[in-house]
Amino acid sequence: MADAPEKQGAILLVEDDDFLRDILAGELAKEGFAVAVAPDGEKALAAASAHVPDLILLDLVLPGMSGFELIAKLRQQEATAKVPFMVLSNSAERENKQESVSLGAVGYLVKAESTPPEIVDAIKAWFAAR
Repeated sequence: MADAPEKQGAILLVEDDDFLRDILAGELAKEGFAVAVAPDGEKALAAASAHVPDLILLDLVLPGMSGFELIAKLRQQEATAKVPFMVLSNSAERENKQESVSLGAVGYLVKAESTPPEIVDAIKAWFAAR
C-alpha cells in the first residue's frame, strides 16, 4: 500500500464548470491538498466562512456573483479578509488581470493556456514559496 501524500494545505476551488472542477479537485487531492469545492459565489462564501482555506482558486465568471464580488465579500469578514486567492479564468483581458492584482491575487492563470498539471504545479509552487 502506498503512503498517503503529506497534507499540503487547504484549497477552496470555486469553479462552475463541473468537468474542470472535478479534474482539478482530483489532481489537487492526489498531491495531498485538502480540497473543498463550490460551483458559485454564494456556496464559496459559505464554504470559506465555515472552514477558512489557505488558498482560494477562483474563476471570475460565476453564476449569480462574480469572482470579484466574492473577493469583496470575503474581504469584509474578519476570518476571511486575508485569505490569498489565485485566479483561474477564461479571460486573458489585461483589465481583469490588473483588477485581480489590485485585489491581491497571488497568481492569474488562463484556462485555455494552462493544463490541469500546470495549474497544480502553480499552486504547489505558491505553497512552497509562502
